[in-house]
Amino acid sequence: MINPYIGYLYVTQKDESYRETGVGGGAGGGQKISVAQGQLGGKVGYAIDQFTPYVGARWEHNFVQPNLNFGALAGGSPSNSRDAGYFQVGFNADLGDGVQGGLEGNTRQSKDFESYGVRGNIRVAF
Repeated sequence: MINPYIGYLYVTQKDESYRETGVGGGAGGGQKISVAQGQLGGKVGYAIDQFTPYVGARWEHNFVQPNLNFGALAGGSPSNSRDAGYFQVGFNADLGDGVQGGLEGNTRQSKDFESYGVRGNIRVAF
């Protein structure tokens, strides 16, 4: 199995300004936030009986992103790195009788942020 991948994502959110009344009321200014991300990568695997182990990698680059800073009181700011690597290793299984599943471990690494995950799935056709 060779599964190349190329993708592009663009999301924009526009919030109008508002004013809250009553105890603890406040005001918020309007804002517009956009994110544009390109992705390039793929997976390579080899079928062994009903199991297909695979490895994958993807490079992600944010062409457009907000530069957020919440300060020390909010516990820090999110990553402002524009580039990240996403790596995965796992397997898919065809268990017969319309039952398929898989298990994957993955990590996303950038200059000032890292995450690790495990995900699994099971699919039953009826």
